[in-house]
Amino acid sequence: MQTWIVAQATYTLIRSRRRTMALHIRGDGTLEVRAPLKLSTDVIDAFVASKQSWVAKHLARMQKNKPVPTSYTEGEQFLFLGKSYPLQFCDEQKAPVVLGETLCLASRLQGRAEKVLTGWYRQQAMQTLSERVAFYSEVMKSRPKQIKLSNARQRWGSCSVRGRVNFAWRLVMAPPEIIDYVVVHELAHLLRHDHSSAFWQIVQTVLPDYKTRRNWLKEKGRLLTM
Repeated sequence: MQTWIVAQATYTLIRSRRRTMALHIRGDGTLEVRAPLKLSTDVIDAFVASKQSWVAKHLARMQKNKPVPTSYTEGEQFLFLGKSYPLQFCDEQKAPVVLGETLCLASRLQGRAEKVLTGWYRQQAMQTLSERVAFYSEVMKSRPKQIKLSNARQRWGSCSVRGRVNFAWRLVMAPPEIIDYVVVHELAHLLRHDHSSAFWQIVQTVLPDYKTRRNWLKEKGRLLTM
């Protein structure tokens, strides 16, 4: 992996046994170029230079949709299963967190809001993802050996060759249909450890509209944060 500068754009070059070039803008706004092993840097530079308008447009869109840092103040909006709830501090509440018309945090825990809410989200994520994995495991006949949560902010799911699937706990902020897409994607990897046409055929058989769901995650995934 190397870093190059062309046409005033800095990009990270990743070579692999692929046949074509591809551009990818990471969640932090940096540009990544994926290219075949023996392709010359001149050809790669020319390709990047030809895509400057595309890069500028997508960076502008990312900046526009950049999430505001979480302050954990009353009235601040929090996403859960695709819906937005205002944070409320509740004086008489015994449970640490209660979800209703608002996301109620016990007032006594206000000073530890981030830690308490993160714990609640992780608990909800494990419950929700376990249920969806169980459902789609029956549909796809693809059963993981273990489900784990990660703190990843961009990689929503992963699958190990040993049959373990990992999901970012922030995924529980997304709409149910988006959660289902990530679950199906990772269960499909238990059957095909690649992104070949055969892999995508498995995903499409289960979710015919998977491209729409995948695009939603690419465009709005950065908003699933706190």
